[in-house]
Amino acid sequence: MRHKFANNGTLPDNLKLNQLRYDVKKKYGLSLDEARYLRSLPCEICGTKAKKMCIDHKIPKTYRGVLCQQCNTRLGWFEKNRDVIIDYCERGPQNAIKEISKQKSV
Repeated sequence: MRHKFANNGTLPDNLKLNQLRYDVKKKYGLSLDEARYLRSLPCEICGTKAKKMCIDHKIPKTYRGVLCQQCNTRLGWFEKNRDVIIDYCERGPQNAIKEISKQKSV
């Protein structure tokens, strides 16, 4: 479908709204009103209400919850590095300083 662009090359407001409705339905399985309501809620991780709230989704047409942009970014990073982070957190005390001292004294 070809859209008629305004003189400045942007979509007219009615087409922007239709595109937004389509995107929200396709991505989260929600109506535009439902998405707006969810974005009005505080972050489910840190509890803050930020200027930009994100609907967190794992698979298309579903959502897990609502996060502030900062928590959403951090969660995405954590999910990509989960194994390394968990291994680090479960690791016992390190003796790197003692090992360096031993090597210098040899």
